[in-house]
Amino acid sequence: MYKWQRIANDLRDRINSRDLTPGDSLPSESELGERYEVTHATVRRALVELRIEGLVMPEQGRGVRVLERIEPIL
Repeated sequence: MYKWQRIANDLRDRINSRDLTPGDSLPSESELGERYEVTHATVRRALVELRIEGLVMPEQGRGVRVLERIEPIL
């Protein structure tokens, strides 16, 4: 498993467990880099993955925010 995958998995788990809820800001890239002892590029790759999955969105001046999850209608 790549380092960025571990970060993405950890953040995804926090979002899915509602430890991080819609509107919450994720820790900064610097904080995540220090916490996981990785480069900014590695952190950015993890955040891109979460953005592709529709879990987070970067906002100018506000950091990366958790998005509201919309459940599919069956």
